[in-house]
Amino acid sequence: MHRVYRVEHRTTRTGPFRTLDDYTQELGVMATAREEVLKAPGDDGLPLGHLPWCYVFGCLDVATLKKWFFLGDTVADNEAILRKLKNKGFVLSEYLVEPDDCRISTSGIQVAFYPTDAEDAGLVHFHDLESLLGESPLVPTVH
Repeated sequence: MHRVYRVEHRTTRTGPFRTLDDYTQELGVMATAREEVLKAPGDDGLPLGHLPWCYVFGCLDVATLKKWFFLGDTVADNEAILRKLKNKGFVLSEYLVEPDDCRISTSGIQVAFYPTDAEDAGLVHFHDLESLLGESPLVPTVH
C-alpha cells in the first residue's frame, strides 16, 4: 500500500486547485509558476485526458506535499496560507492506497489516485492543516 497525502475540502473532497475562488486560483498560479520544482500533471507523465475522471492528486510524503502549499517567502507567509485554507474548510487527508489504484508521476512529486476504495475501507484519516508545520501524521498500520 502507498501512503498518499492530499489537501482537500473536508466536505466536498475537492482539492484547492480545483476550487474556484480568487484565493485558491492565486495559489494555483503561484504553484505552477515554480516550474523548477512543480509541474502540471500533463507535463509530469500524468496526462489528464488519459486518467479516469474519478482520480484525484496527492503526494507520497508530507515533505513533497509542502512544496505545493508552502509558497510564501517566510514561515509566517506559509502559516497564513495554511490558515486561509483551513478557514475555507480544507484539511490534510492521509490515504492508504493500493498500488493498482494510483499512478505516480514521472518526477515522483505527485500521485493520481482513486480514493474511493480507501475511503470505503476506512483507510483515510483527516488531520488539521497545521500539522504540515510539524512532523508527518501517520495512519495506523493496517494488517
